[in-house]
Amino acid sequence: MRVREDDLQDALEAIDLEYYMEVEGIDFRVSYGGSGRQLQVKECPVCGNDANKVYLNAETGLGNCFAGSHPEGENFNKFRFISAIEGIRGPELIRTIKRIAKECGYIANRERPQVTVSADFQMIESIELPWLGQSLQYLYDRGIDNEAAAYFGLRWCESAWWTYKIGEEDQWQKWENRVVIPVADIDGVVRTFQGRDVTGSQKPKYLFAKGLPSTGQYLYRAHEAIGCETIVLAEGVFDVMAIELAIQSEKGWQSVGAVGSFGISLSETPGGQFDQLRALRDAGMKDLVIMWDNEPAAIRKAIDLALHLRRYGIHTRWAKLTGGKDANEVTYEEVRASIMSATPVDQDAAMRLRLSL
Repeated sequence: MRVREDDLQDALEAIDLEYYMEVEGIDFRVSYGGSGRQLQVKECPVCGNDANKVYLNAETGLGNCFAGSHPEGENFNKFRFISAIEGIRGPELIRTIKRIAKECGYIANRERPQVTVSADFQMIESIELPWLGQSLQYLYDRGIDNEAAAYFGLRWCESAWWTYKIGEEDQWQKWENRVVIPVADIDGVVRTFQGRDVTGSQKPKYLFAKGLPSTGQYLYRAHEAIGCETIVLAEGVFDVMAIELAIQSEKGWQSVGAVGSFGISLSETPGGQFDQLRALRDAGMKDLVIMWDNEPAAIRKAIDLALHLRRYGIHTRWAKLTGGKDANEVTYEEVRASIMSATPVDQDAAMRLRLSL
């Protein structure tokens, strides 16, 4: 029995947001809040904030963007979220919603098609940086010189197609003008990658390869931090790079490492980010320094994370950079000073921090 195709509400109810975002290459992760299973989206399709401030209920699509720049009252449901992602309205939007619903199983008893990539995948066609002694102005502007670009394994994709499957059908995803950033598991095996737009005009700013695991399953560069006694937990990849360069530029910091969480919520799936933190603890980590944004929402999340990690015997401190800046926006000296002066978080400190917000 077919569901009536002109019933928009039925179509919206049939849409699986996780599937939709996987297929569209939207960077997100699954978390759990007071309203149940949530989808945390890296980049807001309305205001453009790319600091994981969008939270949607996985079932209903109801949610908000908590970035300070987000227009007041612009909340989300499935209809508004898809409209913002696709950049369309009216009849074209309704046709798109019906198409997505059909793919998700809008026709009764139809199995949801799986998005897959070969297990022995190769990264998208790209070139290692630097190339012929040159890198990208975008990287130079962010403090990543030729040596650093090579050290972090960065690549350049001018124009290429990424191939994946929906069910048994081949599909293609367009990549162009992006820095390719490999993401490995804690054993150093590259499991996925993301691409950062360098033009300032492409959306999303960060693109990930469809069919591969979300970057939010991994701690960025955790494999390079194994054995470090102090590890700094940043949000984004360029913050991690800035912290690593700050560490390497000073003698006596060999026991300090940096990893990235791709946002302010950690995945708790088996083998996910929490498990990787515990593996780093078992490998010698004695001190975790959380260096996230200084916005109230990020500070609250950092406090909650610190208290949670204390249960696993992980001593945790909270670091604040001056001026509300990120690690890649300040000097190496400021980064190191922030690490050294980070505040240990216990119940008393957590209460004082919360009261100061």
